[in-house]
Amino acid sequence: MELVAYEKLKPLQGVVIPIFYGQAEYRGVRSIVLSDIGGACVATPEGAILPAEDMHRLFDQALGALAELGVTHDDVKLDNFHLVEKGDGEKAIMVLDLERINHVPKERSRAEWVVKRLMRYYRGHLECLEDDGLLLLKM
Repeated sequence: MELVAYEKLKPLQGVVIPIFYGQAEYRGVRSIVLSDIGGACVATPEGAILPAEDMHRLFDQALGALAELGVTHDDVKLDNFHLVEKGDGEKAIMVLDLERINHVPKERSRAEWVVKRLMRYYRGHLECLEDDGLLLLKM
């Protein structure tokens, strides 16, 4: 499924998803070779540095781009999203772990539902980080 996803989302490689370079096998274990996207996982303190409103916009941009190509991400957890810095210094979200996707009509309603769900997780994550004294967000 992940190989199919990378082929279908080829126009988004390097923009919203990592670049797919190919497949490899080592000692009988198959894997895919992807570009290093850098940034930080949104589920870590280093990736939770933006206010919720800004993160909402970035999630919406990334998942909306997938929806434009008829795909929704179905493994909705913060671990599958990285906050990265683009060449122009702007922040962006890169979507990872594409083995659980849905092929849907090109519509935004499902993507909007996924963004709402991610924002609930993100707000809860920020609260936990704040309670633990680990919040890196500068308000």
